[in-house]
Amino acid sequence: MCPMFRALWNRLRSMYVDSFFRLSRGFKVVILDGIISRATSPEWFAIYMKDYLGATNQQIGLYGALSDFFQLVFHLPGGFVGQKVKNKKVLYLSSILLSLLSYIVAFFARNWEWLILMSLLGSFWALLSPGIDVLIREVTSEVTRALPFKGKADFAIQDSVLSTVSMFKSPVIGMFADKFGLRQLFLVSIIGASVSFTLFLILFPKSKGTENRKQEAEKSSENHKVSFMEVLRMLFRGQTWRAYVGLLLTGTTWRLFVVGLYPFTTIYLYESIGWTFTFFVFYGLLTSIVILVLRIPAGKLVDKVGCRPFIFACMTATSVQWFLMAHVTDMYLVAAVYLTTEIIGIGHNLAVSKLWFAAIPKEIFPMGSAVRNTFYGITAAFGALLGAFFWSILGPQLSFYVMSSTYLLHASTAAFIIKEPKKTNSS
Repeated sequence: MCPMFRALWNRLRSMYVDSFFRLSRGFKVVILDGIISRATSPEWFAIYMKDYLGATNQQIGLYGALSDFFQLVFHLPGGFVGQKVKNKKVLYLSSILLSLLSYIVAFFARNWEWLILMSLLGSFWALLSPGIDVLIREVTSEVTRALPFKGKADFAIQDSVLSTVSMFKSPVIGMFADKFGLRQLFLVSIIGASVSFTLFLILFPKSKGTENRKQEAEKSSENHKVSFMEVLRMLFRGQTWRAYVGLLLTGTTWRLFVVGLYPFTTIYLYESIGWTFTFFVFYGLLTSIVILVLRIPAGKLVDKVGCRPFIFACMTATSVQWFLMAHVTDMYLVAAVYLTTEIIGIGHNLAVSKLWFAAIPKEIFPMGSAVRNTFYGITAAFGALLGAFFWSILGPQLSFYVMSSTYLLHASTAAFIIKEPKKTNSS
C-alpha cells in the first residue's frame, strides 16, 4: 500500500505544489491579491441592501441596472486605455483602490441611495479591465508552457488556491456576521483592500521582458493602428468568429435573463427555503472542498478533451438545476441540487476563459475585450431591471423556468454555434 500512496502523493505534489512554484512571480502576486480579496470580500450583498438599507426588490434591480449603465460608458474607452497605457501595473493598482473606496461608501451607507456612489466608483473598473486582462495574459504566457499540462490549467491552480481560502473563510465569516452583523464585514473589506494595495505595489515585479515588450510594441504599433471597423471585422469575420459570437451570445443572454435574478435567489434561499447564515457557511465550505480537490484535474481534462463538451455539459446541468428549483423546497435537497451543478461546472469557467483568449486576436485583445464588455454592459443593465420585474410579477417558480430556459439556449449554442479554434493556448 505504501508505494501506491507514495505514487499518489507524488502525483498530487506535481499537480498542485510543483506547478504552483513554477508560476511566475507576477502571477503569484496576482494570486496573493486574490487571496486577500477573497478572504475579506463582503458576502450576502442583496440581503444587506434589503435588511440594513431598506431596499425593495425594484430598488435592488434598479441598483444593478445603474451599475451596469455606469460601466457601459467606460467599456469602449477601456479598450483604448488598454492599448495605450504601457504600465499595466498602474491599472491593476487603480482597480484595488476603487474597491477600497467602494467598501468605504458601503460601510457608511445609511440608505440604498448611498450605493449609487458605490456603483459609480465601481463603473471605473470597466475602464481598467481590458488592460488588466493584458497584464494577466503577460504573466501567464510563459508559465503555461512550463506546467505539466498546457492551456488554462494555470488558472486552475489559481482557483484552487482561492477555493482553499474560501474553505477557511466561510466558517469565520459566518460567525462574524452572526455576531457583529453584515455592515461590519465592509470594515474587514476596507482593511483587506488596503493591505492588498500595499503588497501589490511593493511585490509586483518589473518584468524582465519589459524592454523587449516596449520595443515590440513600438515595432508593431503601426500594425496595431487599426480602425474600429477593422477591429469589428477581425472579431466577427475572422477565423475565430464562431467562438467569439457563440461566447458573446451565451454571455449576453445570461446577463439579460439570469444575472438580474441572482440577488433574489439569495434572498429566496434565506427567507423562503430557510438557509441561515450558518447553513450558507457550511454549504460554501463543502463547495470549496469539492472545488479544491477537482479544479486542477478539471483544468487538465479541459485541455485534453476540449472546451465545448464542458460548456455543453455545464449549461445542460444548470438548466436542470433551475427547473428543479421551481419544485424543490427542502433546504437539504436544494443544497444537493446546487452542489451537483457546481461539480459538473468546475471546468466551465476554465473552458470559457481558454476560449476567450483564443477567440480574440492578440494584436487587438484590449479592444476585443472592450467590444465584448460593451455588449455585456448593455444586456446586464436591462437584465437587472428584467430580474426585478420577473421576480416581482412572475414570482419565484416562473422566474426559475426563465433561468432554466436560458441555460438550455446556452447548451444549444455550445452544441451548434461555438467552434473551438485549433490553437487555444493562452500563450
